[in-house]
Amino acid sequence: MDGIDKARLRRRAFALPLAVGLGVFCVLSLAAAPMFAAAPKNVPMAVVNSDQGATSPTGESMNAGELVAQKLTGGSGLSGSGDGSTEAPVAWTQVNDEVELEAALKRGNYYGAVVIPADFTQSQVNARAALTQALQEGLSKIPSTSNSPESTVEGASPQALSASAVQGLVASVVQAQQSADEPRVRVILNPAKSPMLAQSMQQTLTTSLARSGIQSDVETVGEPVSSTSPLGPMMGVQFMVMPLFIMSLIMGIAVVALRWPRLGTRAEKLREALVQLGYCMVSSLWVAVLAFGIVAGIGGVAVDASAIFLLWLASFCIMAAAIGLSDIAIPLGAAVMVSVFALGMSTAVLPVHMLPAFWADWVAPWAPQSFIGDGLRHIIYLHEGPFSTNVAPLAAWACAGVAAAVAAITLPSRGKAVDQGEPIVTGIEA
Repeated sequence: MDGIDKARLRRRAFALPLAVGLGVFCVLSLAAAPMFAAAPKNVPMAVVNSDQGATSPTGESMNAGELVAQKLTGGSGLSGSGDGSTEAPVAWTQVNDEVELEAALKRGNYYGAVVIPADFTQSQVNARAALTQALQEGLSKIPSTSNSPESTVEGASPQALSASAVQGLVASVVQAQQSADEPRVRVILNPAKSPMLAQSMQQTLTTSLARSGIQSDVETVGEPVSSTSPLGPMMGVQFMVMPLFIMSLIMGIAVVALRWPRLGTRAEKLREALVQLGYCMVSSLWVAVLAFGIVAGIGGVAVDASAIFLLWLASFCIMAAAIGLSDIAIPLGAAVMVSVFALGMSTAVLPVHMLPAFWADWVAPWAPQSFIGDGLRHIIYLHEGPFSTNVAPLAAWACAGVAAAVAAITLPSRGKAVDQGEPIVTGIEA
């Protein structure tokens, strides 16, 4: 028997590292999977047409800004394929004015916008008029190529004079193009929604507008505090959320292992649950400070210290959920929270409109990492308070943990009678 038991132990000792390694590989693969399939889909963008229009030299009324806005919102050109065969990367919405746009950007309704100025059409008319005038003036300076005495100057051939005049014409046209006020639009991006998507949209929009002959000036809503850290604000968010979640999960299970309220009477279990709550409050603050220090202190990313309060709330809610589920059964708490980590980690960085369909529809609406990342970006880019975004879903995780802890209190005790005043039934009569 001893030989058989030792053989079993050796097999288990050999299989355990393989099982742990396979589990870690699966968790990390699931966490990284959306990164490899990320692509913009129906990204909400706004367009504001403030163009007042103009009158052409022929007396015709025209409004180029209206044509650009119709091209954007009509599902063609910059919006995508326009034939409905593929999902458009951008979903354009026309907004009445810049005041309405500014309010919508602060609410996070759009990832960015294209603003067509009031003199957009007039700039086009002026540029064409200047080009036409330069062309006419240059043509008037080209002499005739006939052999008349008027066509020769001090022995110069007519062909040489014509070549020189053509060069002057080209120079005049180039100078007219450079000095003319080219039609320009403003491209406004909102990195607080997603710095990754803002960078992608900046390149896509400016290139597409340039191909249409429209120059653009890029602006951003809010700017992060400058820092010399090699970690950008985008990676700083990821490096705060990931250790925060992992440490909160570990601390939560550790609290349950130390103070497991499944023994004794209900009053004793309630007392142990309250002690767990106290440990959770203190431990979550320690985790929040540590996660903040990793990025702000060690990584050197400039983040306002108010982020600690958001991280404290997030850590408390994650830890409360892990403790409540583990009070029922530690394997249950570990399995649920590890699954939440694997499924939701990509939502801290990727916006909903870049996630694959499953993550966008079924994970992002409830994953705590999504709301933590959103709150941190508002602090970093918009310099807002720690609770300026929607933190109700985080509180819902804490409520779920409290509900699970209450359920654990009502479960039958292990190892003791429920009421210590009653004898334990052993099945043997006195």
